[in-house]
Amino acid sequence: MKERLLPEKIDCSGFRTIIDALLRYDTEQTGLFFGEIIDDVAICRVFFPTRNIEDSSVRFEMDPWDIVVGHLVAEKYSLDLVAVFHTHPCGRPFPSRLDLRGMELWRVPWIIASKQETRAYILVGGNLRELSIKFLYV
Repeated sequence: MKERLLPEKIDCSGFRTIIDALLRYDTEQTGLFFGEIIDDVAICRVFFPTRNIEDSSVRFEMDPWDIVVGHLVAEKYSLDLVAVFHTHPCGRPFPSRLDLRGMELWRVPWIIASKQETRAYILVGGNLRELSIKFLYV
């Protein structure tokens, strides 16, 4: 099995418009970024939206069926899960206690967007590390 590299940066060029659109909702919006990791950069190639079955402004749970379908589509195109995405419509883009628990299970970068800014994090050895994130409008 190929060893998974831990990225230091995330390149989400072309996805800023989608994230801005998702921030118009009052509930947390969720999705998965699929792509590849080259050197220390997670390159987002596809955004797969998922339904938040909590339908809440302060918490989320991705629809399990959406997660499965996203992975099947990614597998067909030889893409890897490179980030979990969700919005914080009522707060700042910092991981909540529930986010941190989720990060222990989903050991990939987490991108959190708010109306003020978008940030990315990864949990490594129990320590939260912020990653550099790049957006370009396309």
